[in-house]
Amino acid sequence: MKISTNAIAWIIIITCTLFNIGAAAYFITGITAGFNRGLDILATSQVIMIWIPTLILTLVSVILSILCWHSSKAIHPVIYIIVLISIFLSIMLITSVNPEGWLTEIVRSDTLRVTSDNQYEYKLDVINLFQKNSFARLYTKKLSTGEEKSIPIGIQTNKIIVLTTTHGQDEFWILMEPTDIADKYIVETTERLNRNLYEVFEVNMVTEDVKRIH
Repeated sequence: MKISTNAIAWIIIITCTLFNIGAAAYFITGITAGFNRGLDILATSQVIMIWIPTLILTLVSVILSILCWHSSKAIHPVIYIIVLISIFLSIMLITSVNPEGWLTEIVRSDTLRVTSDNQYEYKLDVINLFQKNSFARLYTKKLSTGEEKSIPIGIQTNKIIVLTTTHGQDEFWILMEPTDIADKYIVETTERLNRNLYEVFEVNMVTEDVKRIH
C-alpha cells in the first residue's frame, strides 16, 4: 500500500505542529521553573519576541492546513514556510531554557565553619532561593568519622527578600553550637541570612530530628 505525497505532507505538518506546541509548553514551564518563579526582564523579552510569535505561526499553520483539508486541496507552499519558521523558533525556545531551579537545584551555601566543641563542620545550603519551592538544608560533617549529613531545616526561605553577600569575604548565615545534652545542637540564623527574621532550631544529630524553638 502506497502512501500518497499529500498524506506524507499532512503527517509532516501534524508532527511539526505537535513539536511546536510541545516546545512552547516546555519553554514556559522551564523559564518559570515549573511555575515556581516569575518572569524576569530576559524571560519576558523571550516570551514577547519568540514564544508569542511561535504560537501565532503555529496557529496560522493549523488554520491554513484545516482550510486546505476541507477544500481537498494540496497543502499550499506558504504553510511549509510558516511551519519551517515556527520550527526554527521552537528550537530557539528549547535551547534557551535553563534547567536550574526546575530540573536541577540552585544551591547557595555559606562558608564552612566548625562547632565550638570541634565535633562538626557545618554550613547552610539554601535551595532554589526566591522561588516558591525554596527550602534549606543543614550540611554537617562529623570530624572524627567523616560522616556527612544533609538535614532539612525549616528556615523560612520564602521570607528572605535580599541575601546579603560580600565578595571575597566569608558568609555566615547560621551559628551551630552544642547544648548540655549529647548529640543535640542549637542552630540559629544570623542577620546575614535575614535581618528581619531570627530563627532558632534544636537539631538531634543522631535521629536528624529538628525542632523549632524560635
